[in-house]
Amino acid sequence: MSIVTLGIVGYVLWRLVQTFFDPENRGQPINAKQIARRLGYACSAIGYTGSTELVVALLFIPLTVCRY
Repeated sequence: MSIVTLGIVGYVLWRLVQTFFDPENRGQPINAKQIARRLGYACSAIGYTGSTELVVALLFIPLTVCRY
């Protein structure tokens, strides 16, 4: 599970790079389509960050046993 988490963190970092830079060298001028694409990248990064936080919490926060 921790290896998968590292992969998700890498994907989040890649989406952030795509949001702020032009790693694919498209060279297109900034227009509405480019802005929408980059907002999509940012939303994807935010969503996967939430998933990563959940997995990290499950991995590192000890589970307590409830005794009734």
